[in-house]
Parts: sequence; structure tokens; C-alpha cells
Amino acid sequence: MKKTILLLASLALWSCGTATKNTIQETQTEATSYKDLNNYAFTGDFEVEDIKHSKHKAWFEAGYTNFKLSESEKKTLKKHLKKYEIIGFIGTWCPDSKREYPKLIKLLDEVDFESEDFKIYAVNRMKKTSEGIEQKFNIRYVPTFIFINKKTGEETGRYVERPNENFIKDIIQIVTQQNYTPYR
Repeated sequence: MKKTILLLASLALWSCGTATKNTIQETQTEATSYKDLNNYAFTGDFEVEDIKHSKHKAWFEAGYTNFKLSESEKKTLKKHLKKYEIIGFIGTWCPDSKREYPKLIKLLDEVDFESEDFKIYAVNRMKKTSEGIEQKFNIRYVPTFIFINKKTGEETGRYVERPNENFIKDIIQIVTQQNYTPYR
């Protein structure tokens, strides 16, 4: 029994970083707008409100509610995040995305990040969006959160899949332009 549970857990984690064969569900996802996919994984661009009104609501709200920032972390992030636009890629089917995406949204809410400076896309298990935008950003793993300097338009850093140290410290390292290497 322990071997079976370990095998299933390993497969779930592996699936976030590795492309798998296309399934019927993914075929439907690619062919249909995400707004019609309340019972399926999202693909393409979406808004936070779309998650809150879908079958994904439970994992999103749990992650959002449980994530906490200290006042000093909020102050540091608020000071530095205003210099960036953020483009994110998640898989609503992916355990890593389910863990990290709600944290990012809570962090952005806590520091009053401008919504027009944030764009989020959902990918299918093949790491594809309905728009094909993932190709421009070389998305291989999810979640991936890309920080783009507003002044230069250049990518400053990216958070990929899971933290090196912890979520907040990793994001602070990126936005304060410390030496940071993503997990993947």
C-alpha cells in the first residue's frame, strides 16, 4: 500500500514538469474556450475570478487563506514589485500550480499590485495555451511566474515550479535583483 501511494504521489509531481500524452479532456480543452470548461482544466488567459467560480475554487481558496506575509515582507515587496509586470503560467491540473498560484495572488493583493501589470495563462498537460503564447516565453514547467522590468521591457527573473528556499524569499530575491536561480 505504501509503495502504491508513493508511486501515485511521484507521478503527480512528475506530471507538472513533463509533457504527457494528450487525453480526451485536453483535446476538449484545446478546442473550447476556458469559460466553457467548468468541469475541465483551464487553458489560455483567465482572471482570478474565473478560478473562484469554477471547480478549482476549493484549492484556490485554501491556498489563498493559508498564505501569510509579515509586515516587513509586505513593505519590501510593495517597494520593489511596482517596477515589474508579471506574466504567469499555471496548470489547473498541476499540484505545484495549485500550491503556488494562490500564494502569488495573495501576495499581489496584500501589496496592492496593479491588476493591469499582471497577466495569467493556463496551460494544458502539454504546456500549451490556446493562444500559443507559451512559446514566446519558453515555458517548460508550471507554475512559471516571469518578472519583466517595466522600464526596459526585459525579463529580470522567473520563479519556476517550486521555491529554492521559500516562496516569499524567492520572490524577494527576484524583485530586489539578488542572485537568484530558479528551481528548474
